[in-house]
Amino acid sequence: MALQPNSGTHNSSTEASLMDAATTILQVFNKHDVDEGGTLQYRELRNLLRQCGSKVTSSQCEDIIGDIDYDGDGEMNFSEFMAFLGRLYQLQFFGSDPGNFWKSKQKPSHLREPKPAPRASKEQECQVPATAVKPHKPQKPPKPQ
Repeated sequence: MALQPNSGTHNSSTEASLMDAATTILQVFNKHDVDEGGTLQYRELRNLLRQCGSKVTSSQCEDIIGDIDYDGDGEMNFSEFMAFLGRLYQLQFFGSDPGNFWKSKQKPSHLREPKPAPRASKEQECQVPATAVKPHKPQKPPKPQ
């Protein structure tokens, strides 16, 4: 299941250049997604990185996927791959690791599950708000026929 680039129209040369870059990245991703599952497994990522000249080990690839696997499926989807490339870019060209990405195992805030609401105390659980209790209206007896 190879991913397909968006074939929209481009409003500027910058947008066209960005779309060309994204298309190239998508082609590289699809080329290395050998099983065509829409994700890169650690072996596929290792082969991709080795073709780029990296001497990364299988264990390091497992760690990379573990660090960036936001959906928890054990593989790297295209969105996670783009996030990985963004981090590599920042490390390569700026020498920085914003937010200690490679040291933190925490998911980005938009991908985290919401925290459960705090539990009420026993006294609060037993109290019924006044608005929840409706006054009792006596019913009229049925009319005899």
